[in-house]
Amino acid sequence: MPGLYRIHGFLIYFWANESDKPVHVHVARGRQSPNAATFWILENGDVLLDGAGNGMTAKELRGITDFLRSVSPDIVVSWQEIFGYVRFHA
Repeated sequence: MPGLYRIHGFLIYFWANESDKPVHVHVARGRQSPNAATFWILENGDVLLDGAGNGMTAKELRGITDFLRSVSPDIVVSWQEIFGYVRFHA
């Protein structure tokens, strides 16, 4: 599935088989990975980490979270274009 962004060595992307789920992205070091961290994009534009961050440092998590907040409207648009719907994490 398409990579959306690269930031500080991390790839931010969607998996292709995730229709029916709320808007979220996966973040992995370097390339797609089944062990990627998942970040839910909330309706208010905030971001929620699902789990522990899969080996990312606290500083890396803060940086990625801040970046995702800044581009969350664009992520929602991309999700709509790719999956054909938008639903947010409760």
